Amino acid sequence: MQPALADIPASERQFLLDLYDSTGGDNWHRNDHWGDAEGTECSWIGVTCDMDKEHVVELNLISNNLVGSLPQTLNNLQHLREVSIGDNQLSGSIPPLQGLTSLSSFKAYHNDLSGPIPSLQGLVNLKTFHAGSNKLTGHIPSLQGLDSLESIEVSNNQLSGPIPPLEGLTALQGFSAINNKLSGEIPPLQGLDNIQQLQLSRNQLTGTIPSLQAITKTALFRT
Repeated sequence: MQPALADIPASERQFLLDLYDSTGGDNWHRNDHWGDAEGTECSWIGVTCDMDKEHVVELNLISNNLVGSLPQTLNNLQHLREVSIGDNQLSGSIPPLQGLTSLSSFKAYHNDLSGPIPSLQGLVNLKTFHAGSNKLTGHIPSLQGLDSLESIEVSNNQLSGPIPPLEGLTALQGFSAINNKLSGEIPPLQGLDNIQQLQLSRNQLTGTIPSLQAITKTALFRT
């Protein structure tokens, strides 16, 4: 019996084709089935669809020799839950993430990405944002309203400005921004009952270390 064909929107298929073209898909370590006929998209290596094969929900192309820039239309994949594109040679900017309200994990570490971290506002299901070891600049965006956020890792970039307020991030377990150009004071840590790692060394931070008395778990605190 033939497996059911995928029925993803044309905009989602087009993003996948654009991703292949803009990141040297012919030279990926694995590119099984990429570019095959309409209806096959859910069988392309690294692509996961929902159970009904109506939407792409995951991209996993870690360590796959992606070279080039990401299409700026990533948010065409409006049902996307996970993006894993770390350990490649991607350059250019991180695409806008607005509207990806199902996104829970974005991992783009160890690339050559530049420009700012895009707005994370409205990503109410985001748990993990890892973009360390790139060439990102600008400020760390606001994290307010990201009640599900557990881990943010942006070490070894060129980020500047203050650390955004962490108030209300009750699920936060790890925040790592080592080796950037961050300045200003470390924000209050009250209410961060689940924090286990706060790593901020090799920056330009000033002021006093905030009180840790309200934190119930011992934090690995590196300033």
